[in-house]
Amino acid sequence: MLELEVVSACFVTVFSVFREIGMLLGSDLVFREHVASSGKEPGIHVKGPPEHTNCKPDIAADLIEEMLLMRAGKFRNTLTAVAALLLALPIVSHGATYKVVEVADGGSVKGKLSFEGALPADAIEKIGITKNPEVCDKDPNNPGYREVIWIDVDKGALRGAFVYLDKVKKGKKWAPPTDGKDGDFLVNQEGCRFRPWAQVVKPGNLVIRNSDKGVLHNINTRELIGVEKKRKPIKRTMFNFGQPDPGDIEQELKPRRSAHISVNCEAHNFMFAYMMAPKHPYAVVVKEDGSYSIDNIPPGKYTLKAWHPRLGVKKAKITVPAKGSVENNFVFSAKK
Repeated sequence: MLELEVVSACFVTVFSVFREIGMLLGSDLVFREHVASSGKEPGIHVKGPPEHTNCKPDIAADLIEEMLLMRAGKFRNTLTAVAALLLALPIVSHGATYKVVEVADGGSVKGKLSFEGALPADAIEKIGITKNPEVCDKDPNNPGYREVIWIDVDKGALRGAFVYLDKVKKGKKWAPPTDGKDGDFLVNQEGCRFRPWAQVVKPGNLVIRNSDKGVLHNINTRELIGVEKKRKPIKRTMFNFGQPDPGDIEQELKPRRSAHISVNCEAHNFMFAYMMAPKHPYAVVVKEDGSYSIDNIPPGKYTLKAWHPRLGVKKAKITVPAKGSVENNFVFSAKK
């Protein structure tokens, strides 16, 4: 049971969030669904929760999520509902600290992601280029438009997806990025595209680069909370700023509750990307042929997951043998 001071602190914290986003009307809490400014990625958007000395952030975040998802009806007594939810929530930790150790007898997992069935109608979208065409409109096959491939399939191979181990407590150290600055990972805005479209980065310092002379970019990075649930994820803004001049800006990337991240440019509604920022390095982006491989894994039992930003998450239980390898394939199809 939560202590009274924690309940009171969370009370203040949660209500400040809902007042800030205009969701508290009198004594009734109503559900509102907010849509991203681009109109391309509907979802729930919140900034919070704000920091508070006594309220545990995870408790406040869980409460906000539950209240946002209560679509049916209004609360006749919001105060009673908040108190009841707070008292019902367990004090949980969303991911323990990862410990780097020497992996002497590590194994590996490999496989392939494929797509079955017909692609949905919105798998590929053409968006008109109305800003900075002298830099952004460079595709001779689509003059005046940007072809955004939300679901990229080639000869049955699913691309643009992530594969990762869930809740790894200890193992190998992170490999340094190949194209970052001073050992930091990089998001490059070049030709009015985020490069790469999908990448795994280490939480912490991130370099945001504008490589387009004379073009104002405005990166908006959101933590996607609840991607494994059968609903639209909650989107928590991590950072959102303009970058009018070429060069680098260093920004801390600090996921609170989810390693899944979406990126878009508020200045150009055809620029998108995705990242994963897990606590551990056992995560990869699949290759162009849909294949993946994760190595140097401490032997043991794990939950292996595959995430495609449009198609969701699939998972499998695996056992990684010492100095051996296990294979696991994932098959995706259009959501019904």
